[in-house]
Amino acid sequence: MPRHGSTRRTPTEWAIRTGLALLTLVVASISVAHSLAPAVVDGDPALAHALDPGNGRITAQLARSYYLENPDGRDGEIARLSSLALRHDPTAVQAAATLGYQAQLHGDTVLARHWLDYAQRLSR
Repeated sequence: MPRHGSTRRTPTEWAIRTGLALLTLVVASISVAHSLAPAVVDGDPALAHALDPGNGRITAQLARSYYLENPDGRDGEIARLSSLALRHDPTAVQAAATLGYQAQLHGDTVLARHWLDYAQRLSR
């Protein structure tokens, strides 16, 4: 016999509570990932990018780290990441500078000047 004042929850109430708990868990994990990414970007830009792929500055730093490791090695990925960074954050100076350095490395002076001028305007 139920105690006075206690009620049993219906399956619908349990489903709603479970849904809200799962939603809270998802929002909390996204929040932690977005907060943790800037803290680890200097030590591990790839991990930071995996945690927050929509952050243009982190994506730019990952592209820059790939360029510094091996300027000729990941040409396509460096350009793709730098362009993605600029789409997410048009003020990502490192992305513009990386595209400029990459163009200069390949002898495209006009494109290099364009990107490096853009990076300089952004940094002022």
